[in-house]
Amino acid sequence: PIAALTPYNPTWCLRACVVKRGPKRTTPAGHAVFSAELVDEAGDAIEATFWREAADRWDGVLADGAWFHFSKAKVKPANKAFAGVRNPYALDFGVGSSIEPCPAGGCGGSDGASAPTPPTARLAYVRLDALAPHIGRKAPVDVLGGVLECGALGSVKRKSDSSELARRDVTLGDASGKAVVLTLWGAAAEGAGAAVEAAVAAAAAAGGPPPLLSVSHCRVSDFNGVSISALGRSSVTLDPKGPAADALKAWWAAEAPTGGLAGFTPAGEGLAKAGGAGGGGPKPRARLADLEAAPGAALPPPSAKPEYHTVVATVTVVDPEQVRRGWREEREAEWRGGERARLERDE
Repeated sequence: PIAALTPYNPTWCLRACVVKRGPKRTTPAGHAVFSAELVDEAGDAIEATFWREAADRWDGVLADGAWFHFSKAKVKPANKAFAGVRNPYALDFGVGSSIEPCPAGGCGGSDGASAPTPPTARLAYVRLDALAPHIGRKAPVDVLGGVLECGALGSVKRKSDSSELARRDVTLGDASGKAVVLTLWGAAAEGAGAAVEAAVAAAAAAGGPPPLLSVSHCRVSDFNGVSISALGRSSVTLDPKGPAADALKAWWAAEAPTGGLAGFTPAGEGLAKAGGAGGGGPKPRARLADLEAAPGAALPPPSAKPEYHTVVATVTVVDPEQVRRGWREEREAEWRGGERARLERDE
């Protein structure tokens, strides 16, 4: 199983299904590469990257929903800056790796009667009141909530090619009593979003609880304090099954506040005014003079707990030479960081 993979055991054979594989591309060094998510029967997932000869050989074979036996790949710690799968390890496939298709009927259960259906990766739901610490992190989160409100289908214009991209905002609430706005993009906004809109209307007409929505691989941002956005690899499931969904349904039937959206508190309330997710709630505004130590007062020791303030100030002087110098330093730092990231991926 995927859960048993470690860099310390080089002898293993993994039976897994390919899901959400990406297109083959060429690195700046001219090497072919593509990535895919592998999921086993237990629902555990791991990210696999296919390099050079392996990418050329298996590009036309590894398709979503197909099962294979994988072996002789390198198990390494996952790069948290790029990983889209919650697994401490990742797989690198090269020229010496072995990949064998599962024959029909040979990858089924213990009876081997039929090939299993494509599995669904096990999700680790994050409560809506615990989203703030995930702001700005690369690792995505999974969320589960009742649909309190479903907005109309809209669109935004891409800066790259001025094309229109569909978008839809959906407000979710859960047992924490918090609510958050989820943005669906593209096909998810049109297809899944339309299904959610119809389900919300049907629930309102029947006077019942709202439909539940499960969304995987969401990015958390600090827009309006806390908000979440679906990604291209996100899975949007209306009325999901499982213990977490059953528990949320039971809470909604017995303890959920009445009044719909008005009974929930925004997950980002106070964070936007407090200077970010680490603010811990709204704080009074301060002046620069308030931050000075009192006359004769000793400065706190280095071990003292720091205090954070939000200051409203007016820019009075901008040194053009300093701005130009800072811009050059920032561009050079970005270039060096990008070069390091590309070298890590190439390795």
